[in-house]
Amino acid sequence: MPVALDLPVPLILALGQAARDAGVTPTDFVILALTDALHERGHPPGDATAGVRQALGLAGDWLDLQRRLRQAGHVLRRHRDGGLYLHDWPFDRPVLPLSDLGYTLAGLTLRFAAPFPGEPVAAPLSQTRAA
Repeated sequence: MPVALDLPVPLILALGQAARDAGVTPTDFVILALTDALHERGHPPGDATAGVRQALGLAGDWLDLQRRLRQAGHVLRRHRDGGLYLHDWPFDRPVLPLSDLGYTLAGLTLRFAAPFPGEPVAAPLSQTRAA
């Protein structure tokens, strides 16, 4: 829904620079900043996991999943404990373990028939026996 804001010029310039730095449009930056501010004050706008659950349900592979998650304002990152964590995008801050939503790295690896991007690919069993 379009909304008009009467912002002072210095704020508009700062907003434009911050959006460029984050690699998003000024509109997306304002949406993310307002969402963040509302979350911090205990007023999350709707079910923040609805878009994430939809992305997880519709994705056909890892790249499709990351694209869909970014459209929903999130991204997946590998955590030092070995699991996947949902991060906010574009700020890339951890939000929650993906397992809290009922999804695991192992389950998604099986579903997509591929390791998480950036993970080393294991040699086929036939190659390991020949060595």
